[in-house]
Amino acid sequence: MPTGDDLYQKGKTRIRVVAARIVTAIRCVIRKEPRDRLGEDLARISSGAPHLLRDIGFVRDPRLSSPIVAIWCKGALRIAISSRDGAVSVLHR
Repeated sequence: MPTGDDLYQKGKTRIRVVAARIVTAIRCVIRKEPRDRLGEDLARISSGAPHLLRDIGFVRDPRLSSPIVAIWCKGALRIAISSRDGAVSVLHR
């Protein structure tokens, strides 16, 4: 039969496991946040003033672009802008 001390130790272990999971989840959210904000900012710039993409270092890729979609690239980022409805997609390679 478990003693009071054994039950206490099991409780402490469970609390540590739950706390570790919470900390891990928070770290994942914090790491993703700046990249998500960057995507939102780029989408906003692209939809309102796509000509500004060149000013911040993006280059229109004629090979990937078509009359329907303009593709702008910079490093690992790609931005697709639809000429039909102005929809913007920010892609990470």
